[in-house]
Amino acid sequence: RPWVMRWPYPKAGDPNPNVALVVASTSGGALQRIDTTKYADFLIVNVAWSRDGAVVFHVQNRQQTWLDFNRADASTGTFRTLFRETTPAWVERWADSSADPLWLNDGSFLWLSERSGWRHFYHYAADGRLIGQVTRGEWEVRTHQGLDPAETWIYFSSTTASPFGLDLYRVRLDGTGLERLSAIDGKHESFLDPSRTLFLDSRSDINTPPQVRLHRVGTRDA
Repeated sequence: RPWVMRWPYPKAGDPNPNVALVVASTSGGALQRIDTTKYADFLIVNVAWSRDGAVVFHVQNRQQTWLDFNRADASTGTFRTLFRETTPAWVERWADSSADPLWLNDGSFLWLSERSGWRHFYHYAADGRLIGQVTRGEWEVRTHQGLDPAETWIYFSSTTASPFGLDLYRVRLDGTGLERLSAIDGKHESFLDPSRTLFLDSRSDINTPPQVRLHRVGTRDA
């Protein structure tokens, strides 16, 4: 019979629950625990896989004023910290897929950060070296829509034109060529095909109920 374990959210001053990060093989066998003993009173706020099979996990302190980007060996449980995000106030992590790194074929990855005061893409090498900031400005990236097969363009929704419009944009990996794909004002929710040549767009505004249309990427009628 199923049963539910209820654990109250710790109040100020109370200890956090003890959390373990464990890797299990789908074929069975012993479990491999990731060694997190260097941390005390910590939060594991996200776990993902890299393309080469490493465990990527993010650890924050209880006050959430820093976040460590860690890469662990799934077979040994050892890990290293690639970089740390810090802020005097709060390092936000999101509950959707945009909290995961966006991996490229060469092992590098794109990471969303608010370190500038606005949420933007940063390009990191596989070893955690910062290659450069990709997007910048007094607007934020809300969600990413992946890359084209050639890894030339990054697709994402952002508040560049409107704080609530959520238009679809793309930009080259080197940060050039920022282009708004949803040209008509309003709130857009877009879904791209795997080739990133077509997208379904649901658009609405205060006077218009949601309307869904299919567009070719690069046309200016969306």
